[in-house]
Amino acid sequence: PGYGFGEVDLFCVATDRVRRAYEARGARAKRIVATGIPDLFPAITLQDVRYDYLILTQPFDMGGFVPHGWKQSFFGRLARIIREVRPGARILWKFHPSEQAREYASLGDLAVADDLATAIARSDVVVSVHSAALCAALANDRPSIAYVPPELRAATENMIVDEMSRLGLLVDDDPGFARLLQRLAAHREEAWKP
Repeated sequence: PGYGFGEVDLFCVATDRVRRAYEARGARAKRIVATGIPDLFPAITLQDVRYDYLILTQPFDMGGFVPHGWKQSFFGRLARIIREVRPGARILWKFHPSEQAREYASLGDLAVADDLATAIARSDVVVSVHSAALCAALANDRPSIAYVPPELRAATENMIVDEMSRLGLLVDDDPGFARLLQRLAAHREEAWKP
């Protein structure tokens, strides 16, 4: 069927417009990256990959806040809701420093960031529960959402949750999360300031 339609790990194209065209035509590469056109110099720098959403995980199974496997189910559900609101959304994951990537293996093949500052810079919207990194995202003009379900509320009473509530960026159920995602998506072309 042509270039980019086999199962490959990485498919490099010249521009973001070409990347979008291949994605629209159903290219099955795990990642399609716009690299630019090489100018025959020895080093080629990849353009920054942009993501629609950054999900910051939290180790809630430590300390007995939730049963084993709850956090994987919760964060997997957030990704599903994001994709329902925005089909084709590109999601980047940043695991809490106390967690291992293998803890989230059940969620499938994930784009994972190692560096928090780079992950925030490359993402349009940041989602977590009560991570202090939400403050860093807000400081960098990234819309952010704190999703604190009722079963975690007692374990997440802190300044970050209070501030996210004050800004209207705190949700506690799936419908509220979907509504806030839709609101942010509707205003994504506008400059966003908390």
